[in-house]
Amino acid sequence: MSKPSRIIAGMVWMLLCTGLCHAGDWPQWRGPERSGQTAERDLPLTWNGTTGENVQWKVEADFGHSSPIVSDGRLYLSASVRRQPKKSDQLAANHLHRIVCYKAADGAKVWQTDIEPGSWDTEFSFTSATPLTDGERVYALFGSATIAAVDLDGKLVWQQKLPGPFKPEWLSSSPNLHEDTLFVFVDVSSDV
Repeated sequence: MSKPSRIIAGMVWMLLCTGLCHAGDWPQWRGPERSGQTAERDLPLTWNGTTGENVQWKVEADFGHSSPIVSDGRLYLSASVRRQPKKSDQLAANHLHRIVCYKAADGAKVWQTDIEPGSWDTEFSFTSATPLTDGERVYALFGSATIAAVDLDGKLVWQQKLPGPFKPEWLSSSPNLHEDTLFVFVDVSSDV
């Protein structure tokens, strides 16, 4: 990804997070109750990356399509970077996935953990699924058919590669946690 594209991607992530930095925790896709709503009031409704209107901070971030999550003063993102920039975006072997942690107050990077990809190539994005946290670990699903858990210091706790063979159409549903079970939804082609 070119430097201007990375800067724009980073600005987009941080602009989306501005309201979340002032609000309560948003630990998973669609928020704490999975409803897309918050009890917080008087949050900014507009922002502008050029003028700085309602932007608390911004940083350059790696490429990804997932939403950020916020928990206990930290912001977490999942991302994927090409190992060799001139090679295919669609081949899992050419990617390195990562989970990145920032301080929600000022955008300072706390840590980043690189995750080896699974074996599924994709026509879409390796980072569409939003990570989640239970306050002890951060869980992230990547489009190469691998899911990983890291602790809040960024140490890899475990990594699992999803079984197959499948012909993935789009591996993008965000994982869900219920008690001690992590659910991963996989959309596969009917001709498998």
